[in-house]
Amino acid sequence: MRILADESVDGPVVRWLRNLGHDVEWAAESFAGEADEFLARRARDENLTLITSDRDFGELVFRHGLRLPAVVLLRIRVTSSRELVEAFAEQWPQIEAGLVGKFVVVSRGRYRVRPL
Repeated sequence: MRILADESVDGPVVRWLRNLGHDVEWAAESFAGEADEFLARRARDENLTLITSDRDFGELVFRHGLRLPAVVLLRIRVTSSRELVEAFAEQWPQIEAGLVGKFVVVSRGRYRVRPL
């Protein structure tokens, strides 16, 4: 899967996704400081799944009508990056299987899916 990870996504999550074999472009490495609109347009134009911890992307999608292939919003409350990766990893197989055309909000132990 081709993924664009926003700067707000922890490095350990990016490394974990890369270790799974996903092609992850991390904004912190490639587009540091770029506006959310730039990243959203890049995800749209390059057909990338956008992973973020920034709720502003929900507004871009649902209020402003920006069409994206898929969005994963991480809202997992943890005390360490290790816990974050573990909590996300528990749910990722189910999320990944039905991700196209969805906005997925991931919290600890559950996730919500909304069509785009």
